[in-house]
Amino acid sequence: MNTIQRNVIAGNRTVGDRTFRFRSGFEWRWGYYLQILKNAGEIKDWDYEPRKFKFYGKDISGSGLKGKEIGVRVYTPDFKVYERNGGITWQETKGFLDSKSYTKVKCFRQYYPTERIELIMQRLPSYRGSARSRNILVKLKRLEDMGVTVRDGSAIDKQMKGIMK
Repeated sequence: MNTIQRNVIAGNRTVGDRTFRFRSGFEWRWGYYLQILKNAGEIKDWDYEPRKFKFYGKDISGSGLKGKEIGVRVYTPDFKVYERNGGITWQETKGFLDSKSYTKVKCFRQYYPTERIELIMQRLPSYRGSARSRNILVKLKRLEDMGVTVRDGSAIDKQMKGIMK
């Protein structure tokens, strides 16, 4: 097994037999988690940032929607997960849901309605938190209402930190 460093922010990291340039430690730990699922036969495979989805052009993905002319025009989900049943799930990992990230996931759902997407939050904010935390929870609820699966990744992230010492 590879020697794993803890608390790495970003950089080239080997997971399984492949090397990726992860943008955050949470992405790296989530990739390691997906590799564990693959090794256990829970998923067929996974990949990191394999495709860019565009939100501009005449008829995007046969959705009938006219593309965007300004703002967020391209989105690259963090992970592509190949399910055992042959399906594909796109996963986006976030330590914090800023406005730009929210818009990207929202546009992805609107322009690519047949694609399955999960938003994995490193930690879900609390309703007892600040107004900013409550605002994020409202946005997460809107995404769920649009068909985005929102998951709390905190327990898995904590476990990966423990394994990846």
